[in-house]
Amino acid sequence: MIVHCADVEIEGMAYMEAFASGCVPVIADGPLTSTSSYALSEYNSFPVGDAQALANIIDYWFDHPQELRLMRQNYRDYGRHLSVANSAKAALGNLKQLYLKY
Repeated sequence: MIVHCADVEIEGMAYMEAFASGCVPVIADGPLTSTSSYALSEYNSFPVGDAQALANIIDYWFDHPQELRLMRQNYRDYGRHLSVANSAKAALGNLKQLYLKY
């Protein structure tokens, strides 16, 4: 499990590398971070500054090891979807659409 508790996005790539390797994330959800968009379930994010909500989520994952194993695989799959190659293809496709539009 990896916890991203920053109020501000500072290192999203390192976080993505962690969940792509199978670490299940718990993410601070606040107005100055985009990392919370990676939450795949309600047990992957908590409100910024809410230590009790964070503790409850960590306890949830310890109490549900089979769901944790499944979520690890979900995040590995999600990480492959967000690879540099896939992101580059999407960016090029967007640029082509923009070019064709004008």
